[in-house]
Amino acid sequence: MKGKAAMVNYSFVGVIYAPLLHNGSKWRLARNEERRTDTSKRLEKARSFTPPSKRRVRFSTSPFLSLNAAECSMSETQNAQSELLRIAVLVSGSGRSLQNLCEKIHSDHLRGCEISLVIASKPSAGAIQRAENFGVPTRVVRQKDFNGNIEAFSDTISHVLDEFQVDLVIMAGWMHFYQIPTRYDGRVINIHPSLIPSFCGKGYYGSRVHEAVIKFGAKVSGCTVHLADNKYDHGPIILQKPVPVFDTDDADDLARRVFEKEKEALPEAIQLFVEGRLSVENGIVRISRR
Repeated sequence: MKGKAAMVNYSFVGVIYAPLLHNGSKWRLARNEERRTDTSKRLEKARSFTPPSKRRVRFSTSPFLSLNAAECSMSETQNAQSELLRIAVLVSGSGRSLQNLCEKIHSDHLRGCEISLVIASKPSAGAIQRAENFGVPTRVVRQKDFNGNIEAFSDTISHVLDEFQVDLVIMAGWMHFYQIPTRYDGRVINIHPSLIPSFCGKGYYGSRVHEAVIKFGAKVSGCTVHLADNKYDHGPIILQKPVPVFDTDDADDLARRVFEKEKEALPEAIQLFVEGRLSVENGIVRISRR
């Protein structure tokens, strides 16, 4: 859990909860018996309990305010509604990529964002438990409840995204066609376990992708992160990471190797989006320097 503050009357008193401690060289998560609090008329007094990197602030509208940092003035805390980009993850399976993203955010390797919502396509998806472990709200939207009506299925997903005021949508192991409305153009990212445009499109998912790569005799595979549009595995490419394909590989071997690259590529692409460094020119993503 990241640092939190609760203020009964934020004009007069602040309470900082600090689950991180500094050992002289780096910050680490405090054990239960080590966690500390402090009270003050000013938040500055709690700075020593919070690492310098924790400078993001996010508030609810209740009188108990949720902070991810203490590096702020009282006037700033009253006026700032949210500095964190709100992410929703669409998932159909175990949620390994979701787990990776949550861990990256909690370890501060992915900054300026939070997972605000997980939408699963079935109630048995393992991703639901992973989300709950991190305190992330979940919703289930099942395609079969819409009798093949893709528009109604997609509209329901979009309304849930609207409800949670989502800024960016990540499709990570999402097995269904989501018809992206205009208001989410350029705000949906997909990750695919091959080097698009090879071994992609309708029917290419999971182990099927890796089996096709091996059967074709390809010597290189990898993963692709791209801005999604309303075609399967299509849209401007943000990042690609290659891996070798060995003669002794089976689909599981290749899947493991590709997933290790997926764990790098998806957070990198999200960070670029968060920092506003992505632009699209004539269907091609351009990445600006810092």
